[in-house]
Amino acid sequence: MFYADSLAFLGPLAKVERADPTLAVDLAHITVAPPNVYDERKIAWWVRTVKAFVWMQGGLRPIYSRKELEVKPSGRHTTALVYGLQHPPSRGKLARLARQGVRVTTLGYEVENEYGSGFAYPTRGLTFEGKGLVDTIARCGMILDLSHASHQTARDALEYRYKRGLKLPVMASHTGCYEVYNHPRNLPLDVLRGIAAAGGYVGIYTLTFGLDPIDNNPRAFRRHLDYALEHLGSQGVGIGSDGVHKRMDAAARKAQFERMDKRLVAAANFRPRDPIEPEAFLYPDKFIRIERYLQKSCYWPTTLEGVLGGNFRRFLLQALP
Repeated sequence: MFYADSLAFLGPLAKVERADPTLAVDLAHITVAPPNVYDERKIAWWVRTVKAFVWMQGGLRPIYSRKELEVKPSGRHTTALVYGLQHPPSRGKLARLARQGVRVTTLGYEVENEYGSGFAYPTRGLTFEGKGLVDTIARCGMILDLSHASHQTARDALEYRYKRGLKLPVMASHTGCYEVYNHPRNLPLDVLRGIAAAGGYVGIYTLTFGLDPIDNNPRAFRRHLDYALEHLGSQGVGIGSDGVHKRMDAAARKAQFERMDKRLVAAANFRPRDPIEPEAFLYPDKFIRIERYLQKSCYWPTTLEGVLGGNFRRFLLQALP
């Protein structure tokens, strides 16, 4: 089975850490700067630091083009990495970061910015500067990630992309379905359908607080996944866990929760809780565990293969330069 996580963390959030030697994922889109870092110089520092740290580790292989993704590494298991941002810098800086190998960016993270808004203000739309940023993302050959965007900002970006005829790959790398649970981080069906209509990709996260108001069981994740598959089809849906590929015992979970609660909540909109993910998934072999869980739900083998990684790989083979 080919495993691909469309938003993964190799270590605890906002901390550069060596990947676990038992990491069981073949392809991962990772964030190269903490989402709550807005200063452009700090973003650039994080990009350089993460790239250098990845380069020094065995078993990790950054990829920048579809040709590199097509190459099958020989020898021991290797995880291919695609670099992305969850908060965009200025257009000029974004173009420079694209030349340095950053391939994905969102439009916002939580609150308003010059481009539109993150999820905290769902009715705030794409601004004039935001349209310019969408043009820049397309010009740089990057992927537009609508995760974290406000509902209206996401709608406006899809409409602008369509009206301009932009050849711009679009996805929601890590989200939930708003109609299943109306957490503000989750995207509504019209936006998810717009992404699918554009040939894009939707990754369902495994974050407990985004999947259900109280249920920490994996079944909450399956409800969102089933809804996405039912309404979007089986070709463009997968898993963007937004989770850490590490073993997390009770103490580690508590530390992770406190880090998230302190560093990432600007306007009390995330509403995180412990455990951040279902306890059964808090291991470096997360995807093996998810596969075993989903096998009990009687998915078609081809659907399961797509969800666990095939769909995200196919999307990147079209989306990467």
